[in-house]
Amino acid sequence: MNTGDLEFSKTSFSGTTRPQKLLIFIFIIFIAIIGGVFFLDYYINTLTVQISDLKREQQEYQKVLPSEKEAEIINFEKKLNILNKLLENHSSLSRLLTSLEDLTHPEVYYTSFNFSKENGLVQLEGAAKSQEALIQAINGFINHPREIKAVIVREIKTDLKEKVVNFSINIYFQPEVLKFQPASP
Repeated sequence: MNTGDLEFSKTSFSGTTRPQKLLIFIFIIFIAIIGGVFFLDYYINTLTVQISDLKREQQEYQKVLPSEKEAEIINFEKKLNILNKLLENHSSLSRLLTSLEDLTHPEVYYTSFNFSKENGLVQLEGAAKSQEALIQAINGFINHPREIKAVIVREIKTDLKEKVVNFSINIYFQPEVLKFQPASP
């Protein structure tokens, strides 16, 4: 055997398989591209159907809740938020009056009530059955520093005819007592 023939047959053998391998590789790429196109077409159709379903649902909701009502609801919600902010900073006389009622001595009653929001001042005029009752009432206010900042006695007069002690006092309440608090459930 001739060595030249052997080399020729090796060259021709390897030369013929390269185009076949390239053709197979190109065929696989072509099949993959066609498969990808079909997959993308299917995926796009699926997404299109989902989008049309969502649009249909949106139209149904818009029929149920027209845009005018939607705008009205949004405005109402904004008003509620503003109202909540105002109430948080709003002074509330109901809590102040409840505290005043709880701290008032049973033998004392008031004839005049004035309230100043700026400094939390309540000016009271009233009558007590005795000086001891008035002293106990004033001590009752002083002994509650969580609600009362200060108590100033302006005037005390004993009315011998009525057998009562008339008084005039200023009570300065703590700011927390004046703040609005929603009712507990």
